Amino acid sequence: MIEPDEVPEAAARREALEEAGVVVELTARRTTVGGPGSRITAPNGEEILCVAIVFDAVVASGSPNPDHDETTEVGWFSLAELDLVTSIADSSMKSCHSIDRRALVGGITRSP
Repeated sequence: MIEPDEVPEAAARREALEEAGVVVELTARRTTVGGPGSRITAPNGEEILCVAIVFDAVVASGSPNPDHDETTEVGWFSLAELDLVTSIADSSMKSCHSIDRRALVGGITRSP
């Protein structure tokens, strides 16, 4: 989630550290995901549209480990495998957290 007054790039770096234990260097903005499948209803009845901004990144330091709070697994995926992960995430998107998790998993790549 992007905090108030936080720019998306800073949020991506913070979330990678908080949820996967890695410091990342962002290399490109890959895509923005949103639309009808990203709409949720808050407990107060308000409709919210969640938008994920997906970045390409390399791990600058740290060893990827899930925080076991918002992230249950961290893994490396080939581009073909990432298409499958993205497809599964698209079909099961039910909350902002699932979108956030997809952005994190989809955007971090192994350092060369």
